[in-house]
Amino acid sequence: MTELDRSNPLRLTSNAGKLLASQTIQHLFQTMSPADYVLMWMLAKHTHDTGSEKFYLKDLAQDLQLPMPQVSKIAKNLQSKGLVLWTHDGLGQEGTYLQLTESAMDCALEQRQRLSGFIHRVVDAFGQERFVRLLGDIVQLEEVMNQQAQEEGGPHAVEP
Repeated sequence: MTELDRSNPLRLTSNAGKLLASQTIQHLFQTMSPADYVLMWMLAKHTHDTGSEKFYLKDLAQDLQLPMPQVSKIAKNLQSKGLVLWTHDGLGQEGTYLQLTESAMDCALEQRQRLSGFIHRVVDAFGQERFVRLLGDIVQLEEVMNQQAQEEGGPHAVEP
């Protein structure tokens, strides 16, 4: 049986990402909303993966599969909360982008620690072996769903 990787709370959090919308854990979000946390995570991951602190709105729109006006509204909301700087290259024609603020990184880290602690307590209560098996079953289910969707000519496969 695969060991649960407790050294990487981000992986544990992303594996349980579907739970973020659950009413069961809403009490854990005291410093930011679940949606804001997911966006902060996306921005931090982008910075880590690319080495660039600039996350262009056009790329965010593509990642979120949302129209640009809605992404602009999200950016404005994050900026009003002091979580991002929203600026542009050149005269703005080269693109506008978001950068995480120091405050956002602090809030996201605090939130990640709170979620990680909760998830670890849940895993301990549920049983680590059962939890790992459940995650494996979910991955297998998603693979079967993708296969069925492709065979039926449905939408693009969903990434597990």
